[in-house]
Order: sequence, then structure tokens, then C-alpha cells
Amino acid sequence: ANNAEKTQKKPNTAFNQKTGAAYVIKEAGKVSYYYNGKVYSYIDDNIATTACYKVYVFIGQYGTYSKFVGNLSLRSLTFVKNKVEKWRNVPNRYAAGSTIKIDMGNGKIYYNDGNANQELVTGSEFFNIPPGISEIDIIPSTWHSGELSPEITWKERYL
Repeated sequence: ANNAEKTQKKPNTAFNQKTGAAYVIKEAGKVSYYYNGKVYSYIDDNIATTACYKVYVFIGQYGTYSKFVGNLSLRSLTFVKNKVEKWRNVPNRYAAGSTIKIDMGNGKIYYNDGNANQELVTGSEFFNIPPGISEIDIIPSTWHSGELSPEITWKERYL
């Protein structure tokens, strides 16, 4: 893929092809957002019980700035409702052949080599596998009807 940022004198670190990303999370009255490598949060008790049902995206020129940016794109937008009793008709979020790497020691999750710490389910914790025999249960969603055949690899560490 061509990265137009390479030719710029001041590449935009917040929204570029390789590292650009942003998100907004609303949990009760707390709003957190990630922009340009930093997480920002604020609390507004007035929105604690307000439900989110729309996302507006504006791509355009700000104010009276005379040099309109000609290369604008929105490659993906995900809207997720968290902390619900159950989801219905949810497509498989992981394509066949995809890889998920969980680095328990550093508390990191990677999906196809990209940062995916948002995949950690609320209330879950990273854990160490103790020496000896351990059992790990992998349980598919109740709607899963096919064969479940995950492949698990790990690296042993000696202290």
C-alpha cells in the first residue's frame, strides 16, 4: 500500500496509514478517547444514563482554513454496545486463519500482529501458567455449530 505520509514534511502521526487510529468509549458518565498516541478522559454525570445510538463523522474543512486537504478517507468504523446480557446474530469476528497472540507477561493482545487490547473482556485478567500440567478450556459461542479446532502455541520461560 502506498503511504502518502512519507512525502510530507510534517506527517500526521494521529491519522496515517501505518499507525493512525482513534477511538471513543462511553461508560456511564465517563468518556475516554484515544487520539495521537494518548488517551484522554472526562466525566459528565449528565450523560451517565444517556444511550448512544448514532455516530456522526465529519470530514471537511475547519473554519476559514484555505488549503483544503484533498486526500481524506474513513477505512473502518465500529460501533459496539458493551456490557449487555447477550448479543444476537453477531457474525464471527475472527476470520479463518487469523491469529491472536496474548502476551501474558506484558499484558498485551495482538490480532493478526496489530494491537488488540480492546479484545480483553471487562473483568478478565492476564495470568501466568504455573509449572506442571494445566488445563485451558476454550468454549465457543452457543451459536457455533461447526468444528472447533484452535491451534495453541506457547513459549516456555525459565526463571
